[in-house]
Amino acid sequence: MPTDSERRIPSDDRYDRIVCATCAWFLIGLFADGWSHYHDVRESFFTPYHAILYSGFFANVLAIGIPLVRNVRAGYDWRRAVPPGYALSAVGIAIFTVGVLPDMLWHRIFGIEEGIDVLISPTHLFLGVGMALILTGPLRAALARSPAPDTLEEQAPALISLALFLAMLEFALQFAYDSGIVASEAPVRALGGDASPLAFYLLPFTYYKQAFGIAIIIIHAALFSGFSLYAARKFALKTGGLTLLLGLASLLMSSLLSSGPLVAYVRVAESVVTGIVADSLIGWLKPSLARPLGFRVLAVAVPTVQYALMFLIAQLVLGGVWWNQNLALGSIFYAGIVGLLLSFLVVPSTAQRTQE
Repeated sequence: MPTDSERRIPSDDRYDRIVCATCAWFLIGLFADGWSHYHDVRESFFTPYHAILYSGFFANVLAIGIPLVRNVRAGYDWRRAVPPGYALSAVGIAIFTVGVLPDMLWHRIFGIEEGIDVLISPTHLFLGVGMALILTGPLRAALARSPAPDTLEEQAPALISLALFLAMLEFALQFAYDSGIVASEAPVRALGGDASPLAFYLLPFTYYKQAFGIAIIIIHAALFSGFSLYAARKFALKTGGLTLLLGLASLLMSSLLSSGPLVAYVRVAESVVTGIVADSLIGWLKPSLARPLGFRVLAVAVPTVQYALMFLIAQLVLGGVWWNQNLALGSIFYAGIVGLLLSFLVVPSTAQRTQE
């Protein structure tokens, strides 16, 4: 018989849904604060956007802290006083709590960040570690459950948790989110046959802008393909799983960065269609450790479809693309290769497993 300190609170589907909701509230607060830096900048720590962010944090404090304190008082070890997977969420709450005061002091001393530095401020990165541990609580809970979640309804908290974590990473990389392929973002006539001195001096900038755009595609190909592979590897995904994962993350990022509703809808549509294709491939190929080819195809298809759609829709709806066919097709190829290489890290080949 286990002693009082060895007892563990069992898994609870209802609790997973509650924490998933508080995690979403928390991350929406982060995106609301990020949105304010683009549209309603206020040089103060005390803003309504911070209120959404920190009220979401306190919702998680209550959701995790109340059962933790109650069960520790009842004799449980603190690591077992919440359902499996949520002990690290409690650690994340502690990290975030410790980081709030230094963040306020940092702002007081150095001012409110206004550029890319807001994403890589040391105090913000420290807070981000705590937030990541909190957001991934429902995911860890699903991974710890036996038997594993089998229906889409049962898998939804884990997939939403994973989507929130993906959106958080994309938020941190928002300076490298838009590849800048639409015609309106082209350097001033640098590629239009203009022989003026201005065009000549803009030529290096044009090359850097193209190179940065390709790098952005590679970065996000790795994120989308990697997260899709992880979800497919860890769960027997049901139809709609990857659509939920990719669509939710893109909805949050599009709401943050888009310059208008059309662009937001386009970005979400690209990810939803990509998710539908990925879900269809999973249903058709049924990837598993015994059938790694399914993972390879999925890994290539997700970024390839995503960026093929990006170029197609930009050409048809957003006023055209200023990249030539070599850049467009080559960057899509690079995205697929990134996915393929990732698949060998997530799912080794049959020969590799035999040797191991």
